[in-house]
Amino acid sequence: MLAGKEANLKPFSFEALLKDLSGVGPQTLKRLQTLGLETFRDALFHFPIRYEDRTHLTPLKDVRLNHKVLVQGKVQRCEVHRGRGRKWLEVILEENGYSLSLIFFHFSENQRLVLERLPWLRCFGEVVIRARQRGMVHPEMKFIKDPEEPLDPYLTPIYPATQGLHQGVIRKIFNQVLTRFEEAVFTECLPKEW
Repeated sequence: MLAGKEANLKPFSFEALLKDLSGVGPQTLKRLQTLGLETFRDALFHFPIRYEDRTHLTPLKDVRLNHKVLVQGKVQRCEVHRGRGRKWLEVILEENGYSLSLIFFHFSENQRLVLERLPWLRCFGEVVIRARQRGMVHPEMKFIKDPEEPLDPYLTPIYPATQGLHQGVIRKIFNQVLTRFEEAVFTECLPKEW
C-alpha cells in the first residue's frame, strides 16, 4: 500500500510528474528540473553513467589506497577537531583490531550525536591517506543494527547529478518510478483472472 503523495498517483503514465513522488519537495524539484527531469519518462531515460560494486564487504585489514570499497565496523570514537580555521568530525571504525578514520567537513551536531550512539556503521568511499592515517572523506553511510545485515545484491547505479542533488536522493526517486513501472507492466502482462 502506498503512503503520502504516492497514494494520490494515478495508474502508471510516462507523463506522470516527479513532483508527485514522496521526497520531492520544491528544492529537489528545482534541482531535478536543472537536469531536465520532470516526468516519469525523463527519469526512465536518465541512464546511469556507471555502476559501483557494493555487493561485498572489504575487511578493514584489506583496504587499499585509492580504491573505492564497502566496509563496516564498530564506531569506536566520534569527535570534533578544530584547526586552520575549520572544524571536522572524525569517526573511527574498528573491525578485528584494524581501524579506519572517517572524516566529515560538513556535519551537524545531530549527526555527531547519532554517530556516537551507533554500534555499527557501513560505509562506501575511496580510501585515502589523511594525517598519516587510512581513511575516507565523506563516505556514503548506512546505519546498521546487525553486522550480518544483508548487502545490496545489485550493482549501485551512479546517475548524472547536479549540485545539491545527491545520489541517494536520485536513487530513491528513480526507485519509486521503476517500482510503479514494473507494477504496471507486470499487471498488464498477466491475464485478468490471475
